[in-house]
Amino acid sequence: MSDNPTPPTPTFRPGTLDDWPAITTMLANTWDDGEYIDETLWRAWTADVSSQLTMVTLDDQVVGFARLSRLGPAEWWLEVMRIDPQQYSHEIGRALLAQVVEISQRDAIGLLRFFTNSTNEIMPQLAKEAGFLHTMSYSPMQIATQAIDYRNFKLLQPSNLELLYTHLRRSPMYRANHFAEHRNIAYYLTQERLGEYLSDPDIQVLGWRQFDQLHGIVILMPDTAQEGSNMDVAYLEAPDDTSLRAMLDALRGLAAKRNYQQVAWKVPLGVGLDRLILTTELEKRAEDELWLYELPLRH
Repeated sequence: MSDNPTPPTPTFRPGTLDDWPAITTMLANTWDDGEYIDETLWRAWTADVSSQLTMVTLDDQVVGFARLSRLGPAEWWLEVMRIDPQQYSHEIGRALLAQVVEISQRDAIGLLRFFTNSTNEIMPQLAKEAGFLHTMSYSPMQIATQAIDYRNFKLLQPSNLELLYTHLRRSPMYRANHFAEHRNIAYYLTQERLGEYLSDPDIQVLGWRQFDQLHGIVILMPDTAQEGSNMDVAYLEAPDDTSLRAMLDALRGLAAKRNYQQVAWKVPLGVGLDRLILTTELEKRAEDELWLYELPLRH
């Protein structure tokens, strides 16, 4: 008979507001450069009945959590997954991800997605074991602002939705990358979502005019945390390299006009933009890439 004690079995339950004291202690050790999750956000998460907040415990001690958020009728996002670094093991991470997948398969339809950094040595392995596929990669890049003419851009209105969506459906770039990215969440660009963006006063959908026709599209989603530093491009579509360079230059001019220092864009990789990266002043914001994973949900 072995003298080794049996390790405790992870258990799961919904997260509550009362978990915050344990969470704040755990989060103090998760990232060297700080953690964006605060009490206000935790309150919002626990109050959101459309999403799932799952706690993992060992012997009634909270050792991790995950949040599954609903982005659309058939679109789910693993927004965050944290394990206490003092308790971390592959087994806890594997068990928590499996629990998230089980909840998704039971309660949701459509697709479950998430981002992870390419330097993360654990999540890609766990994702593969759980059946996720690595479908897209993005490189966070930036380019300095400059006083360049930006007047070929026109702010699109809700009445332009049909024109906009027809243009996108014909675009090779859209067929390669359907996602607008904002605050490390990838939003699938459906016609309905484009309509929401056109009607949202905080989001700007810009059309690039060439020969008096719609020739390209940019979606800007301001991030108050970066205001005064970066103008964030959530999506950029153009039919060719020449147009894309011209649009990128015009964005530098627009950002300069608005007193930003940089234009920031997570550039999709493997979709034919390699020459653009090599022949422009785009610079990497980080060496690691952002990897998008996807899992079909069978309900």
